[in-house]
Amino acid sequence: MKTYWTAILSFSRKERNGILFLFILLCLLLAVGLLADFIVPQEPVDFTSFRRDALILERASAPASDTARRVETPVSVSPGLKSHGASVLFYFDPNTASRADLLRLGIPSQVAARLINYRKAGGRFRRKEDLGKIYGFPKALLATIQPYVQVPDPVVRKNDNPAPGPAQRGAPCPVVELNTADSVALLPLDGIGPVLSSRIIRYRERLGGFHAVEQLLEVYGLDTAHYEAFRDCLRVDSSQVRKINLNEAGFNELRRLPYWSASQVRVVLNYREQHGRFADVRALFNIHALNAGTIQKVMPYLIVENQSNFYEGRNRAAAGF
Repeated sequence: MKTYWTAILSFSRKERNGILFLFILLCLLLAVGLLADFIVPQEPVDFTSFRRDALILERASAPASDTARRVETPVSVSPGLKSHGASVLFYFDPNTASRADLLRLGIPSQVAARLINYRKAGGRFRRKEDLGKIYGFPKALLATIQPYVQVPDPVVRKNDNPAPGPAQRGAPCPVVELNTADSVALLPLDGIGPVLSSRIIRYRERLGGFHAVEQLLEVYGLDTAHYEAFRDCLRVDSSQVRKINLNEAGFNELRRLPYWSASQVRVVLNYREQHGRFADVRALFNIHALNAGTIQKVMPYLIVENQSNFYEGRNRAAAGF
């Protein structure tokens, strides 16, 4: 009996080698199967059409009053178009959206901060178009996200009216000329304290004066809601603006303006060195490193010689000489 089982279970040398080869081959196949996902890159599954169909079904089945539902939908960006830093657009309420949500929509961080400050000061968005009231909100971005703005229908109650500002109450409005006022003269304005008034004065000195009332919104810490409350009380005498001679100024004097970077100032100085003195401030448009927005902001503070004579004559005429 023992001889019988020994004959069945015994293998020749060739059979043992064959079994060993099959075992090694099986192990290799198992290893390749386990490592295939890491060796061969898998193409991501495109859920665009599925999400679009889900969005259509969601909107068709949702109640008309369900404005709190948030459904994300992919944004198709054509080549060459700027996506404003957001890969998706979604329905949102600007009265409750968080800072993270605003940034996901592609809203610049400074504009998002102004929007949140506007809400904290009691401001409220009652229409989609009210987003345009936020200073510096990009118009192209506003047109893109406006269809996704969901503002609840206002419920009017007797006691829901916001507290009226000085102009609404009929109270006298202290007129403040921004280029001559000191920090104390700014304190009567609603929302302006000692710290913010000093900050406004320092920013005015850096600029060389304000040429437009709206520049006050560039001061850090001043929100749109308070600005809207006392905007009618502000005046600007643009003749008080200190001009910079574009043909004589050096790097530090030009860099005083916060609207352009140090590299852009160097480009302007190199251009002046290569092409000679500027005949007109509008020659800055010939410098490709400067965009039109930057030039429009710095132009009120720049002047060249032939313009200097013109402004000097105009100032003398205004003074009665």
